[in-house]
Amino acid sequence: MAKQTFTQLLNRGAAGDAPALAQAYEIIHSDLHSVAARLLRREARSVTLQPTLLVNELFVRFNALEIRVASRGHFLALACRNMKQYLIDRSRRRNIRERHAPELANRAALAAPPIDWSTLAVRQALARLSSHDALACQALCLTRQSGYTIAEVARLQERPTWRVNQDCQFAEQWLRRKLSKA
Repeated sequence: MAKQTFTQLLNRGAAGDAPALAQAYEIIHSDLHSVAARLLRREARSVTLQPTLLVNELFVRFNALEIRVASRGHFLALACRNMKQYLIDRSRRRNIRERHAPELANRAALAAPPIDWSTLAVRQALARLSSHDALACQALCLTRQSGYTIAEVARLQERPTWRVNQDCQFAEQWLRRKLSKA
């Protein structure tokens, strides 16, 4: 069998030939990784994406489309444009969340009355929560009663910040649900 070019493999893959598509991606992966790394170096320091994640996201997007390319350069241009668009969309979503975060926090504060941590019902509910999920209970108590930040609790518990934040939200919702039933 004659050696096929990247363009031929990619076009066969777009027509439904999965092995050809896999072979085309194998050929181009290192080039795409370099493009992604260059794009991410231009982004703000707050962007925590890795080039591999960006390349994988591109593959997911391209698999959903049936594109025809004229050459390897054409494919790389399309890939670069799609990666840039992904970064722009991600940035827009983050900006919307940041812009509306205070508004959403104010709504949540108005909707939920503060918890009186000294009542017997709260202490009993916390004891039940502790038997159900001790780390979530500890995280909630440290953040709400002791004034620790989520990052400080994450360091104390040696867990990721996102997980501690998720546990605090779960624990507070669980506690409010138990207190509303009592």
